[in-house]
Amino acid sequence: MKDTDILADKLEAAIGKTFTQFAQWDSGMCSYALLHNPKKSQAWIIVLFFNDQPTLRNALVHGACYAIYQFLHNECTAINKEQPITIRFDAGQYPTNRAEYDQLFDKHTAAYDILKNEKGEQQICSQCGHDWSKHKLSGYVTDGNPTPIEGWMICPADDCTCFLTWDIPAMKNFQQSKVRPSGRPAPLLDSGTRSPS
Repeated sequence: MKDTDILADKLEAAIGKTFTQFAQWDSGMCSYALLHNPKKSQAWIIVLFFNDQPTLRNALVHGACYAIYQFLHNECTAINKEQPITIRFDAGQYPTNRAEYDQLFDKHTAAYDILKNEKGEQQICSQCGHDWSKHKLSGYVTDGNPTPIEGWMICPADDCTCFLTWDIPAMKNFQQSKVRPSGRPAPLLDSGTRSPS
């Protein structure tokens, strides 16, 4: 068995585990495609399909895609930290022929020129090609932080499936250094000092 086949089997097992983990959520996630074409890209692309565009949009906006992404990303990282693996979301079904497969691969590996303005600021999203400044940052507030320190970013266009993640590494590192023996982060005071436990 080739190394690529072994990796594909492991990735498919991780995808299966993800579907099992989120089955009770009724997220609308219905199938997947595992894409790889070493002639075009070294990355493996996992496309998670949702029943339709409104269902996908709801999952993107309300954080279901982020939770799914986090779980699957952790599973993939445990398999192989060095292999580039991209996780994308789309509406529809698995491609039925080679032409559809190639179109799906090209769609999820395309990168737009980000174009920068005179201040050097990014003007368009490299993933979807829409106005970068209109993309919405979202995240969950966690113990000890008045604002999110990680989360997801989506495009406001209703028909767009653009999905990116973000984090503030310095805050994550600080939070991890303030973990109580219970494993929960300690609440922080405004001064940044730890409150009494």
